[in-house]
Amino acid sequence: MVSFFVGTLLSAFSFLGGHIDHSPTHSTPAIHPVSIVATSTSATPPNVKSPSIPIKKPSLSKQVALQKITVQKIVPPKIVTPEPLIVVMSTPTLASTSETIKEVAIPTALGALNQKDIFTIINSERIKAGDQPVTFNGLLSTIAEVKALDMIKNQYFAHIAPDGTDIAKLAKEYQYEYLNVGENLALGDFTSSAQVMDGWMHSPGHRANILNTHFTEVGIAAIKGEWEGREVWFAVQEFGRPQSDCPKPESALSERIQSYETEITQYETQLVALRTEIDSKPAGTVNEKVDEYNMYVEAHNKLVALIKQEINVYNAAASTYNTCVGPTSTSTSVAE
Repeated sequence: MVSFFVGTLLSAFSFLGGHIDHSPTHSTPAIHPVSIVATSTSATPPNVKSPSIPIKKPSLSKQVALQKITVQKIVPPKIVTPEPLIVVMSTPTLASTSETIKEVAIPTALGALNQKDIFTIINSERIKAGDQPVTFNGLLSTIAEVKALDMIKNQYFAHIAPDGTDIAKLAKEYQYEYLNVGENLALGDFTSSAQVMDGWMHSPGHRANILNTHFTEVGIAAIKGEWEGREVWFAVQEFGRPQSDCPKPESALSERIQSYETEITQYETQLVALRTEIDSKPAGTVNEKVDEYNMYVEAHNKLVALIKQEINVYNAAASTYNTCVGPTSTSTSVAE
């Protein structure tokens, strides 16, 4: 029975993986210790140096400078008003002329002086000088009549009325748009149209107006009125050249150029402020500002190119206009 128990125990041990050495001299196998390297979370890692990569600012677009382009000036209207002519108790004569003058429908007032005769002599003198004849203009004649009546009413004899009204203001009031205007005045006891014309032709300033090639039309008035207690003739010639002869450059074009100049100035102010801000900050913090700067530069440069084109177009039109108008001056010519 004892031997059965021992056999059973040995069988159980063998089933559980045990091993019994049946050799007569049994010894315990050697156990070699395993070396365990302890780790620590606080250990300092090796010092690895990162490669040096400099941070650069994004490149700034180049701003195109607006070079100064001179915008041609439009020749202003010219007003020529020689010293008024006064002839009293004088009998000048006018040399006869053989030139034929084309008949025009001009009212003939009763009396010694009349529009038609004065107009005929004006063109006779122009043809003798080699000039083109002028045409009779009803609107300028209305202005001439208004001027004569105003001098009679307010008892003055001058190109500028006591209230400051002159030929330029009268032309504006009566909507006569002109390139050039000139006014001749005469007062006296004339006995004929030839006599007043002779007086004007012997006065350098008045003669210059009568023969001025920049005048293409004329209005005339000859009215009797009282002057310093006696009845005399007030004679007025209003010479002109209408604005329609030489079309001006489009006003809209000039306005666009002025608008572009204002916009360019605003862009340049913004660009200076942005550039100052970009230059004052570290490189890695200005990318958005650089993008904004470059956006303004692009808009600025496009506008500079556009205004150059517009100015070239305007200058071409201004040159054509000024050539059409001819050499004129803003100064007032006064007869000696």
